[in-house]
Amino acid sequence: MDTILDRTTIDEDTEGDMERAEAIRDALRHAWQGYERYAFGADELQPVSAKGLDNFGGLGATIIDSLDTLWMLGFRDEFARYVGWWVVGVVCVCGLCVCFVSLLGVRSMVL
Repeated sequence: MDTILDRTTIDEDTEGDMERAEAIRDALRHAWQGYERYAFGADELQPVSAKGLDNFGGLGATIIDSLDTLWMLGFRDEFARYVGWWVVGVVCVCGLCVCFVSLLGVRSMVL
């Protein structure tokens, strides 16, 4: 799978670049595991209390904010799962399902 971290254009040190890319993926994986375990669906995770907090109306702001990063780093399964959760769990409940699905269609054509 070709992701942004798999492309080496700046540096000749391919092995070092791949190690750094994997370290970045590991850090994202660690952060997401904490969010999923303690605050999934909440707007944010409070790391000290390990509780979710809804400062943005309970719309899953962390999920929305992280979708592009998940995609760029190659976490396609997580991306699909979180988009699905957000559409079904938030958007359709709020009555915005048709608008959001249309927006996703336009966005996916750009990707």
